[in-house]
Amino acid sequence: MHSRVLGIHLAILIAMSTACEVTEDPPRDSTGTTGVSTGGTGGMGGTGGASASSGAGGASASSSSTGGAGGTGTGGAGGTGGVGGAGGTGGVGGVGGAGGTGGMGTTTSSSSGGLMCNGNQMLCGDACADLATDTNHCGACGHSCLGAACNAGQCAATALYTGHQAVLVRVDEQRVFFSSHIDILSMPLTGGATTKVNKEEGVLAFGARNMEIAGNNVFWTTPDSPNFGYISKVSKSGFGQVHIVEPAVSHGQPHKLALGNLDPSGNATAVYWCANGNGQLPKTAIVKTTWNASGTGTSTKLADASALYLRGITLHQTDVYVLSAQPSQIVRVPQAGGAATVFTPGTWSGIDLLSDAENLYVLDVGPGLNGKYADGKVWKIPFADGVPVALVTGVANPSAFAIDGEHIYYTSAWNESGQLADGAVFAVPIAGGPAVTIADKQPAPRGIAVDGTHVYWANYGVGPNQVDGGVLKAPK
Repeated sequence: MHSRVLGIHLAILIAMSTACEVTEDPPRDSTGTTGVSTGGTGGMGGTGGASASSGAGGASASSSSTGGAGGTGTGGAGGTGGVGGAGGTGGVGGVGGAGGTGGMGTTTSSSSGGLMCNGNQMLCGDACADLATDTNHCGACGHSCLGAACNAGQCAATALYTGHQAVLVRVDEQRVFFSSHIDILSMPLTGGATTKVNKEEGVLAFGARNMEIAGNNVFWTTPDSPNFGYISKVSKSGFGQVHIVEPAVSHGQPHKLALGNLDPSGNATAVYWCANGNGQLPKTAIVKTTWNASGTGTSTKLADASALYLRGITLHQTDVYVLSAQPSQIVRVPQAGGAATVFTPGTWSGIDLLSDAENLYVLDVGPGLNGKYADGKVWKIPFADGVPVALVTGVANPSAFAIDGEHIYYTSAWNESGQLADGAVFAVPIAGGPAVTIADKQPAPRGIAVDGTHVYWANYGVGPNQVDGGVLKAPK
């Protein structure tokens, strides 16, 4: 009887075991398989979903900068275990996929919308631009050549006038005024026919050392001969030329000048100037000249400067500031006259002085070696503290400079090796920063001027009779 009972029990167990068998889960199923009988064990959890794709690297700052850090991928969610049959145990959830690796940074630039620029281009706003050739983004995003070509990141210069020995240049709202050989000439800002401004023989414009414009008139100095020593004044149209300073003046020959005492129409009613001795008139002074309706000038010495070598002059508020190259310093004297005082000593060989509301600026040729000057500088000297700061160094043979409130523009008459045909025009921010090249390969550039859109300069020329000289302009 015991044997019969044991056999019955064994048959029952075999039947139960057969009823609880389950089929194997298909690969990468996201859910477990439901048990097929009451009390069965739940199916195994499905394999986790595929890992998320790698995150894109952040946009680089420029075509040459390092890309941003890659994004972190998110792993796929694990599969849900199968629901067990009644009384059964649910299957184990599947393991989630590994998180994706962040994308590597890229050296190309991209917009927030995903636009990618290649290695030769830069993202400027919402478009890619080749800064070497794009006329709207030449050398930097937003720098327009105003219709001129862009080559190697520089806007092409436009020749306004071709003629030898161009030296001085000034501009107003409509015309360019410049000296060329023996005359003072003018022409439209866009170029075209020239008009002779000086109405006497050109010899009275030859060797013009300084030229300024105020209101309706042009002024210039001609100090380079014992027979000269003039300050001339003429209307922009060329009428009414007079000499407000004659060679017989006892203060010395005029060199640099500054225009002051402007009337409501912007016309100067006084000229402040540096007087230098010339051997026959060994006198140096800071002088003020006024004139009557007929143009006869009256000169007054504001301060003696017999111990100084004066090279530049500018006005600020009620004072006159004068640059001395030897000894190196800037002196200050009231426009009404009085004792000259040292505003700041220097370490320069200064050749010109400018000012705006906040600073004085000195153009410094630096020390000379065999007739070459390879370490010229541009200095900024705040009126607030009088401490000179070098904005740029290593300028080869600087010749002239101009300011516009944001930048200082200056000419390098020839390179450090003395090659006259390799002069250049540069700009440096007043707030500080690297200098940029406006134009290179220029034949001995001298004078420079600036308006709201362009830089203008005069090339003296280096070929036979300097026939490659002239006046050019380029966008700022």
